[in-house]
Amino acid sequence: EIIRKPEYFGQFGKISKVVPNLNLGVPVGDIRHGSASAYITFCYKEDARACIHSVNGFILEGRAIKANFGTSKYCNNFLCNLACNNPDCMYLHEMGEEEDRFSKDEIQSLCLLAPSIKAGTPTATGSGGPSGTGKRCANP
Repeated sequence: EIIRKPEYFGQFGKISKVVPNLNLGVPVGDIRHGSASAYITFCYKEDARACIHSVNGFILEGRAIKANFGTSKYCNNFLCNLACNNPDCMYLHEMGEEEDRFSKDEIQSLCLLAPSIKAGTPTATGSGGPSGTGKRCANP
């Protein structure tokens, strides 16, 4: 629930799903020790884009935040043209929009072209995201 708060990612738009990865069990000395990651799914792609552009490269407690678009995972049953009998299946059961489909090579080349935000650069936050569904932050 913390991630959904307006002081954090909730300010960019309505979030439909958060899957945290706390890197538990990473030994001291490993660069991943004390770090975490999360897959955050916004209800509207324009809100996800605004979030990525606002937080990617931001320095928090001496560490750079990395933000980018994720990849879709399809249900194996869907891919085999079979019915999925798992009501809790977390995978997709329909193809994504054509405009949202990219090959691995296209994604890598797009990442190279994406503008990076330098640490300390002011960004417009706290307004509820482009869709207006986000939580307003009292002190953006």
